[in-house]
Amino acid sequence: MKTNRKHISKLFIFLLLAVLLAACNLPGGNGNNGGDGGDGGDGGNGDNGDIFTQAAQTLAAQAQLSLQQTQTAEAGGGGAPVPSDTPAGTATDTPIVATNTPTLTNTPSSPTVSVSTNTNCRTGPSTAYPIVGAADAGQSYPVVAYNQATSHPIIKLPNGVECWMFPGFATYTNQAALTSLPNPAVPPTPTPAATSTPTITPTLAGPDFNLSVDSFHDCAGDPFVVVKIRNLYNVPYQSATLKTEDVDAALVIVAGTTYDAPFLPNPGDCPPSGSSVNANNSAYLAEKILGGTSGNTGRITVTLCTEDAGGGECETKFVDFTIP
Repeated sequence: MKTNRKHISKLFIFLLLAVLLAACNLPGGNGNNGGDGGDGGDGGNGDNGDIFTQAAQTLAAQAQLSLQQTQTAEAGGGGAPVPSDTPAGTATDTPIVATNTPTLTNTPSSPTVSVSTNTNCRTGPSTAYPIVGAADAGQSYPVVAYNQATSHPIIKLPNGVECWMFPGFATYTNQAALTSLPNPAVPPTPTPAATSTPTITPTLAGPDFNLSVDSFHDCAGDPFVVVKIRNLYNVPYQSATLKTEDVDAALVIVAGTTYDAPFLPNPGDCPPSGSSVNANNSAYLAEKILGGTSGNTGRITVTLCTEDAGGGECETKFVDFTIP
């Protein structure tokens, strides 16, 4: 655009100079020669000068107009805007249709129940009815009915079984809705099937007996402690091993002597006379406590065996006493 402006400027100057030079070089006219009978009118050359002057002014004006148009085009970004024939859009009114929004109402949820410990579920409200399932602790179960007389909920298990659940460990949701549930009647108590009494075969226990201190007395001048035993086994005891000691003094008085048939029928009897002791019978045993300190804790340890000389099945027990 700068190049066009320079060309126009040069063209304008060139034309202006050409016109001026042409006007200056033409010969001037004589007023007397201009007309045949006039009183000194304008010369013919004066008329020609006016014509050239007007032409120069016209060219200058056109050059100036061309320059202004060029500047206007440059300022407007290359041309005048072209008017658009596209008609403006016609606004249309969209009707708004009013709709009625329904009012939502809260539907109370059905009650559910959970238990704090695993609970049996039966066909009725007591242990007289058979168990058909169980409610697990921490799980939630829908309550489908509620017996208002017994306060038992009838729940639905995951396998679809409906049963009466013991209410003692129950926690409900929406408990107020329980009374709006069906209130079923208590089913008839089932008649238990007749069962035969099994024959119990007793299992024989191992060797056992009771042991207690009965009394103290002297035999042949020596002090003895007398204990009472009761045979709890189903076979007789034939022998006994006895040990006495002073516990406080850590003194062993009799170091475990074994006797055959040492059982005395009476607490005042003295050994060695005696016999065996049959099942479920009682008898007495006596052993020396000579050498123990009076007032100390004494102990007698008794081992009973089912055969002589400490053979067969044996059982050992002890009992403490105060040395007299």
